[in-house]
Amino acid sequence: MKGKLFYLFVLAAAATLIAVSFSAVNRSSAIMAVVESQKIALSYHKPVTIEAIHVSAGQKITKGQLLLEVDRPDLNLDTEKLLTRKNKEIVNKSVIKSTYESRLELLKIELNGKTTRLNTEIGRLESEIATKSSIHQKINSLAGDQTNPTGSLSNDPDSILLQSYKQERNQVIQHYQTEKRRLELAFSEEMKVSELELSLIDQEIAELKVEAGELKKYAPFNGTIGSVNAQLQEIVPPYETILSIYEERPTTIKAYISNNSEFHLAVGDDILIESSTRKYEIHGTVIEIGSRIVSYQNPGSIPGLPDLYGREVFIQLPPENEFLYGEQVFIYPKAK
Repeated sequence: MKGKLFYLFVLAAAATLIAVSFSAVNRSSAIMAVVESQKIALSYHKPVTIEAIHVSAGQKITKGQLLLEVDRPDLNLDTEKLLTRKNKEIVNKSVIKSTYESRLELLKIELNGKTTRLNTEIGRLESEIATKSSIHQKINSLAGDQTNPTGSLSNDPDSILLQSYKQERNQVIQHYQTEKRRLELAFSEEMKVSELELSLIDQEIAELKVEAGELKKYAPFNGTIGSVNAQLQEIVPPYETILSIYEERPTTIKAYISNNSEFHLAVGDDILIESSTRKYEIHGTVIEIGSRIVSYQNPGSIPGLPDLYGREVFIQLPPENEFLYGEQVFIYPKAK
């Protein structure tokens, strides 16, 4: 009986050693990391006046909960300036159009005046030349000369003047067409500049509307208020933290992978994450791998050791995970 008990004890001890050894081997091929909390610091890029703070340090908050309200006097002033600029540009655009239409109308009036005068002169000369030609033909007919009934009128002053008027009329029409194209081109360019200016103003107004919508800050996720660093009616300088928020549960892990590592990681990889202190594991997804080489120390390493060099790896945890902030974990990537 004692022999059997001893034999069972030896088997249990061997199984334990094998399990421990297997775990050690597995963990020796893992990457160590620490579960970090996601912290958001709320601030503004312009000075703001605190109108209301609806939370306090340590308070639990839910996603979408109103946290604070601020006022930005410069926002209203900037909006008024932009609206004034827009109205001026709308007036300027109208002036550009009316100026173009007026110049085009004057050009048409000038064309009509000149062509009417020239057409009158051309008509008068053509009538006189026709009369002279008819008389000349009758004289030649009576004289019995049929060789060149109109030849004697080719060098007639009226014929020369008629050709001069016709040439002038063509030049007037060509000048009108050239000036019209110039006016149209100038009008088109001025309108493009004006429309671009209005578009830029509208973009700036839209940006100010977005900023106006951010005067009230809402919780981006469930979590806890870390600190509140402002009071009512206080003027807070740009980029100064007004309050901070911590996630209710960790959602990401930042690890480091050495350049000389035997492991291979790619965005989208499903990997196993295991707690280093308790029996708990869960799967995560690689969402980003840094492109720069940075220095780092492994969690729990002895202070004073030389820095290691590698790339940052960000791993997304499922919302239902049970990891604690600051908990050390093992990450098991694929071998190359």
